[in-house]
Amino acid sequence: MGAQLKRGELKDYQGGALSEPLHERLLRESERLAQVEAQLKCVEQALAERLSPEAQRRVEALGQAQGVGPVGARRLVLEPVLAQFRQPAPSGRLRRSGASALRQRE
Repeated sequence: MGAQLKRGELKDYQGGALSEPLHERLLRESERLAQVEAQLKCVEQALAERLSPEAQRRVEALGQAQGVGPVGARRLVLEPVLAQFRQPAPSGRLRRSGASALRQRE
């Protein structure tokens, strides 16, 4: 979008040229978006470099699954809470977790 904006190809909803204040604001915001995307890429690369070889293999294996992208695969590997299933309570219901479970124990 930033390239189209710089070339003046973006139009308003009526097909006319964008107003000057809106055009300038969109240019600033597209530059900010580009900076954020570059920073995010660096952060993701640094995170990938810090993963243990075993975690990297698990991320790659999850990435092979249909519908799981690289970000989702990393989250599943790094957040074991998502990957573990709790044992059902003797009554067949799932056990409570979190603050409410702690209050019940007291």
